[in-house]
Order: sequence, then C-alpha cells, then structure tokens
Amino acid sequence: MRSNVFPTWLKWMLISAGLVSLIAVSSLVFLVAGVMSESLRDKPLNPASNNGGGTSAEVNGIKPVIVVEYDEIPITPISDEDTASIPIAEPLPTLTNRDRLTILLMGLDRRPNETYPTRTDTMILLSLDPETNQASMLSIPRDLYVDIPGIGRERINAAYVLGALRNGGEAAGAQLAMDTVERNLGVHVDHYVLVDFNAVVNLIDAFGGLEINVEKTIDDPLYPDMNYGYDPLYIPAGQQTLDGWTALKYMRTRHGDSDFDRARRQQKAMLALREQVLGVGVTGLARRVPTIWDEVKEGIFTDMSLNDILALVNAATELSAESINTGVIDYTYAYSYQTSGGASVLILRTEEVATLIASLFD
Repeated sequence: MRSNVFPTWLKWMLISAGLVSLIAVSSLVFLVAGVMSESLRDKPLNPASNNGGGTSAEVNGIKPVIVVEYDEIPITPISDEDTASIPIAEPLPTLTNRDRLTILLMGLDRRPNETYPTRTDTMILLSLDPETNQASMLSIPRDLYVDIPGIGRERINAAYVLGALRNGGEAAGAQLAMDTVERNLGVHVDHYVLVDFNAVVNLIDAFGGLEINVEKTIDDPLYPDMNYGYDPLYIPAGQQTLDGWTALKYMRTRHGDSDFDRARRQQKAMLALREQVLGVGVTGLARRVPTIWDEVKEGIFTDMSLNDILALVNAATELSAESINTGVIDYTYAYSYQTSGGASVLILRTEEVATLIASLFD
C-alpha cells in the first residue's frame, strides 16, 4: 500500500539523497521510504522468504518471488577428507564499536527459472559510523574458507545457500551469512540486503546506464550467459556509458584478471552510480522512484524496516564521497590454498586482515 501524503513523501525523498552516498546498487531499497504505508514502518521493507515448506507465503502484503525447494543443494561442497587437511584462520574477535550500522550486501548468482537459493556471487560489507560521519565498504572474496556457524568449514559464499536450505528459507540464509561474517571477520552485521541480477540491470537502466571510465579493455569470449552457455563480452577502454546488462557483465567478468579486480570494479561501479543518482536531484528522484521501485522490488530484499532506513538516511545526509573508505580482501590479507581434490580456496592472514578490519570498522 502506498502513501498519498505527498508532503511527507517529498520530505523523505529529500533526506534520502544523502544515503545514496553510502550505497548505490541497493539504493532503491532506501529511496522507496517515501512510498511505503505508515503501518509498515516497523516491519521489514521487503523481506526474503523464510518458509521451510517450500511454498509461497505472503509477508507484509508482499509475495516472495522464489519458491524454495530443499531436496538438493546447488553447490559443490569440499570433500570431508580435504576439509580436515585445509588450514583455517582463527576467527577474529568481534569489534566493540556497536554505534556503527553495518549492512551485508549480497548479490545472488541466480538465473531465470531457478527456484532454489543460490550462492552469493558478491558479498560487500557497508558500514556507517554516525559519530565520525565516515562510511566503509569491504569486498569479501567468495572463495574465502571459513567456519560457518552450525555447519562447519566451507567457502563463505556457501553460507547463504546452506542456511536457506538447512534452516528454513532465504531469510535464514541471509542470517547465517551475517553470522558467518561476524564470526570470521569480527564485524557485527545489523542487516542484510539481497540483490539479484535483474534488479541491478533495471536500476542502472533507470538512470540512463552506468557512466564509467573503463581502465583497460575487457575482452571475455567466455562470459557466461543466463543458460550456462557463453555470451562474449567486449568493452573498450575509456569513458563509457554501459546499459544495465553490459554494466552487470563489467562487474561480474573474471576473464583475464582475478576476483580481486572484479571486486574493485564492483566498488567503482557502485560509486559511479552514486554520483549519477545524486546528480538527478531531489525533484528528479521524486518523479522516478515509484516507477523504479516497481521494476526492481522483485529482486531486492532486506530485513530493514522503514524506521531503520530513515535512521540510516538521517545519519548519512552529510556523507561525502571522500568519507567513504574502501577495501578488498586480496592477497595482502589472504593466501591461496589448493586441496588434494583440486579445490582452490583462500585462507585469511589473521594479523593482516585484523589490521584492515580495524582501519575500516573500528
């Protein structure tokens, strides 16, 4: 149900411009604050389903898109023999700075007609410290080998899908991913935002494409399509305006470089989109948001209530681009390990990553 109280709506839209300085790809979750009913303020805005029976259930008047089935796990687990032999870093103690608000943004590797939870193709911690008016963005590599609470040792990108399949739904999967990040990286996570491919594509197209400087030519003849085939990708170096699908490919391609480079491209794209969203201005956002939300709400889920969002928005109104600190867990903070079965994983370098975490979140 949408509010028809336009003065309040426009006030919220004005406030929301500051929040976009914190995150861009998931910004529509926050920009819709002005079109939600007063009665939904304390409830999750668009929650993932948490439905153990695998059937569709309506939550707050919103029907979940995914019908979850639990008869198979769509991941390739590391063998028990390998698991016993792989070294693992000691979990970091949780930081005590609880004044921060930290969100785990997860991009889902979900294709059309897939009705089961899928791995998190992207995991980024987004955090705001209202005391210092500083924000932080940390990209977590998908192959990081960690302790998943209640499950055991696995790659970190399996936490969400294992939690969803074993604990009763996608909201449970998001919670387990949050718990896994906190246990291993020592950062308390308050909320989640889940985003799938289509939401990213539609959001970027709604703002006229992604305006970005491509540092080097991308030529990926093996870029995967939505049906597990190939969709060759070529993006020349230089300033480009990428449509939604091409921008998604720019953020996801791994050919010719590493997952770490891909993580840096994702962060660069999010910050570039932030500039575009802010450039539209309050009036432009007020006109566009209801339509855009209708296009992306099927692919964005969060446990944040409207009150949570408004509190975050208020804290972020003065946030500048220069106050956003970024980091990537790369080979400075982790090392590669190959199991006897041929699986490649990353092991945290405890001391080094502790320094990084403290610099971003303490």
